[in-house]
Amino acid sequence: MQIPLDYYRILGLPIQATADQLKQAHRDRGLQLPRREFSTAAIEARKQLIDEAYTVLSDRDRRRNYDSKFLASAYTVDMAPEPLPEGLPGLEVSADVGEAALRSLATEPGGSESQSSKIEIESDQLVGALLLLLELGEYEQVLQLGQPQLVNPYASGGLATPEPAQDDVVLTLALACLELGREQWQQRQYEIAAESLQTGHELLARGNHFPAIRAEIQSELYKLRPYRVLELLARPLDQTRERRQGLKLLKTMLEDRGGIEGTEDDLSGLAIDDFLRFIQQLRDYLTASEQQELFEHEARRPSPVATYLTVYALLARGFARHQPALVRRAKQLLLRLGSQQDVHLEQAVCALLLGQTEEANRALEMSQEYEPLAYIREHSRQSPDLLPGLCLYAERWLKDELFPHFRDFKDQKATLKDYFADTQVQAYLETMPTGSGTELRSEPRQSAASQGVFEQTSLTTATGAGQPPTAPFPTIEGSLPIGAPTMPNPTATARRRPPEPAQASNGNGAYPRPAARNGNGRPSQPEPRLRLAEESTPEPEFHSGYADDDDLSVAERVAQLSPEGRMTTPGSEAPTKPISKRRLTPEPAALDAEQTLPPAVPSGRRSRGAPHWGRLALVAAAGVLGVGILGFGTMRALGWVTGVFSGPRISGKPLAIRVDQPAFEIPEAPPAPSEIGVNDMAGRVINEWLEIKRGALGESYQGDRLDDILLEPVLTQWTRRADAAAAESWYWEYEHKVEIESVTPDDPTADNLQAIAVVSEQAKLFEFGVENADAAYNDTLRMQYDLVRQDGKWYIKGMNKLADVN
Repeated sequence: MQIPLDYYRILGLPIQATADQLKQAHRDRGLQLPRREFSTAAIEARKQLIDEAYTVLSDRDRRRNYDSKFLASAYTVDMAPEPLPEGLPGLEVSADVGEAALRSLATEPGGSESQSSKIEIESDQLVGALLLLLELGEYEQVLQLGQPQLVNPYASGGLATPEPAQDDVVLTLALACLELGREQWQQRQYEIAAESLQTGHELLARGNHFPAIRAEIQSELYKLRPYRVLELLARPLDQTRERRQGLKLLKTMLEDRGGIEGTEDDLSGLAIDDFLRFIQQLRDYLTASEQQELFEHEARRPSPVATYLTVYALLARGFARHQPALVRRAKQLLLRLGSQQDVHLEQAVCALLLGQTEEANRALEMSQEYEPLAYIREHSRQSPDLLPGLCLYAERWLKDELFPHFRDFKDQKATLKDYFADTQVQAYLETMPTGSGTELRSEPRQSAASQGVFEQTSLTTATGAGQPPTAPFPTIEGSLPIGAPTMPNPTATARRRPPEPAQASNGNGAYPRPAARNGNGRPSQPEPRLRLAEESTPEPEFHSGYADDDDLSVAERVAQLSPEGRMTTPGSEAPTKPISKRRLTPEPAALDAEQTLPPAVPSGRRSRGAPHWGRLALVAAAGVLGVGILGFGTMRALGWVTGVFSGPRISGKPLAIRVDQPAFEIPEAPPAPSEIGVNDMAGRVINEWLEIKRGALGESYQGDRLDDILLEPVLTQWTRRADAAAAESWYWEYEHKVEIESVTPDDPTADNLQAIAVVSEQAKLFEFGVENADAAYNDTLRMQYDLVRQDGKWYIKGMNKLADVN
């Protein structure tokens, strides 16, 4: 049979190679051996072809004959196939054409002549020829020559290929597919490269050949997946099959990694940061609906990044398609992220699109985004609130920052005016349930929407008589971030009437008694009370008329409502001297002019007088009493010493005690407790784990108890799950039943046990306190638990689901 090879290419030499170069090339090629997986027959066939090439080219006569045929073959390929005129002699090679062909062969031994130059080989040398073509990088030719041998062993025209040679052919084809796939990968033909690699993998998988090479090809396929995903998703939108395949590959990668922020290895070679950049890059090739479907599924893991990207997709679709229901879903998802990052700006945009202007203003006040807030304030200078700047910012942010990351919205034209002018949007906002009855929101009107102006209306609830309306999140004027201009209250918002001073709480739940008013409408003189102050300052006047209250600042109003800060009424006299806190004794009262002080007693020494006999008698009586007490104590001490050194005293009737029988009946010893079996031990540990699980993922969020029953690595997994439940306001209600199947080893003294148990689990999911009926389940699982005893206490180190029983 003939194969597309020539002797110069076998030795890797140009046609002008010298004899010394031939010897060196032959020696080098003989020392170069193929991969160790090839059989001895394949290596020998390769050596035979190398030796044959050296034998022909090292002989002058044979080389001259070979070169003439070789150049003639190269000439027929290089020249255009023009028909020869009749009468001309046979084909001859001119000197000019021969020199040109010779120079070409000398400089480019792997040129076009390689396609026409052929050598004759035996059928048993085919494997060696395939090996040489593989080494020369002719991967397509290897596939063209080798694949027919697998389908039809007689394709070469000789006998059937023996079994060892068949394995060599399979190995050669697989390596050719591997190298061809890498070459196509470098040429950025990712899908074609994947097809080549998959072909080689399938060849080896048919007969379970060469697992190491099969693993190498599989590794290349894993590394190629991100490139394939980008190439498939970049296809036109009408190529649905290819794009669906790209999404399938992406979902497989996410499953292998354990989510966008997952730490598991998908063998793509991408670290967490690299994978996040990859997700950000492929977003530009996905439509809004594709992103919503993909990231909404990933957000259930849970995943903060996927939740955030889901919010973007819902916002884009809701605004572009005039679907406020999607905006409302985005707003609900933002509540999960509020404890992890500052999303108040996004919440303000959602509230604006839902017509909730008061809530939008409150969200802006809590945001820490400096540059967007500065932009919003800059464009709200002439307005009593921040709505004009927020409207301008939201519209530009949606069109310039959000829409470009969605393939179907890059050229989308959408404005707030058109959004609020839509009758379906207006109908939804009119009927949308609010978070609380006191929520203030603006409802769009057709006339206002057509002019791009949104009229604010306040919705209040019926309250008790004399009580002002309250808001769910009250704010105080001046609570904007530092640097924000002071904004007056919106004129469209209902102004609250200041409460009566009599209704002000003193901070302890008690209310002060209202001061009596005189005929002029002013409070009467208050009763004097003790003032504990270290400085005496004149107190400002306080007028209770509501017309004057509007001129007071917020701080003054708050001070007026506090009993400690109540201001004095006109006409009351402030004390001229403060009484010190530290001086608690009253000052001496002032005396009248007519009163005089009593005469002072002189401080001289009192004169001596006669001795006092009564005192002497009292001293004598005390001495006699002391001597008596001392004597009585001495007698008691002597009696105690005598009793210690004397024999024991026996009083009463002696006991009738015999040596041959006990004095009282001795009860029988209780039987030793039976040893706890391994099944009971495992059942207790598993039931304890399920109880702690109910608390950690339940409404009480008792995640701190997980380390009482779990060890690494399962401790970290369940701790993350419990933290996510508390952060995102969801919890489960569980009911469990446990039946132990087997425990190994059957040794209660062992410190490591493996238990197989059938666990029935009935679960209900609650999100923000509302049951999600779609997520409920009732499963019976066959579980394997790895139990470890540490410091006398049992822990669970691992758990795996073996099968579903139901």
